[in-house]
Amino acid sequence: MTLWGFVTISTNGTDEGAESLGKEPTQEELAALARFRFALRRFLAFSEQAAADLGLTMQWYQALLVIKTFRAGDHISVGELAEQLMIRDHSAAELVSRLVQAKLVKRKTDPSDRRRSLVIMTVEGKQGRLPESLQCRPGMTPRLGIIRGAGLARSLCFKS
Repeated sequence: MTLWGFVTISTNGTDEGAESLGKEPTQEELAALARFRFALRRFLAFSEQAAADLGLTMQWYQALLVIKTFRAGDHISVGELAEQLMIRDHSAAELVSRLVQAKLVKRKTDPSDRRRSLVIMTVEGKQGRLPESLQCRPGMTPRLGIIRGAGLARSLCFKS
């Protein structure tokens, strides 16, 4: 890994672009990286405030968002939730237990593999204000910028 944190992501399964990993980044690449990281920090700050406004921790907020949107909200396994949140399986299991206690989600046994636990939003969880909090509202401005190609453009909003 370089000091600058550049990552090459191949969309066609090849090592295309890997030869540039050892090269010093150009001034334009550094500026683009700085803008991208600034946009991420702004988005994280907005998300933290949105979670706080709902009375949720950031981790609960992110978990509920993943649960609500993974497979169109049908279900997600604890392991898949751990992967999506980039946490360990046992941490995801504990997080799900806290969400179950809060009556925001429920667990059910996977009918095809009884060792797996599936997580589903409850009626209370679905009726929460989570979907509203993800939309641009009055006083908020969509910021597309350099992340337009990342498929995130619709979900990024910042206070104007």
